[in-house]
Amino acid sequence: MSTKERLHQLIDEMNDDQAAVLLMDLEYEPGPLSPEDIESIERGRRQARAGQLRTTEEVFERLRNRV
Repeated sequence: MSTKERLHQLIDEMNDDQAAVLLMDLEYEPGPLSPEDIESIERGRRQARAGQLRTTEEVFERLRNRV
């Protein structure tokens, strides 16, 4: 079965709501990144290269303590 045939099969198996969500996802075009977004991404990359990573649990714990 080709990739396109498999895709057709999966779409045929979806209900209307699932198909609508898929279509919205496929048609979504994000706007350009702001300078702040780009700086935030670069800061994260620098921190990752420096080994300054946090686990998901550490992030959630920090957020819980803010409230």
